[in-house]
Amino acid sequence: MKSIQGIIIGAILAAAILQWGLWGMLVMILAMVLGYFGQRWWEPNSAGVMRWLRDGKRQINRGR
Repeated sequence: MKSIQGIIIGAILAAAILQWGLWGMLVMILAMVLGYFGQRWWEPNSAGVMRWLRDGKRQINRGR
């Protein structure tokens, strides 16, 4: 069910591009696929990515 959210997000973002016709439809399909795979990648890796971001923030703030 979570990966469906990625498709919905991609579709919503690409809907604005539909005004450009066929290219807009192709961009919508691409955005839906990217949203789907992005969501599938994010689910198992979110804890590691957030840990990596927090470590980077600590390193940046260490010099202040």
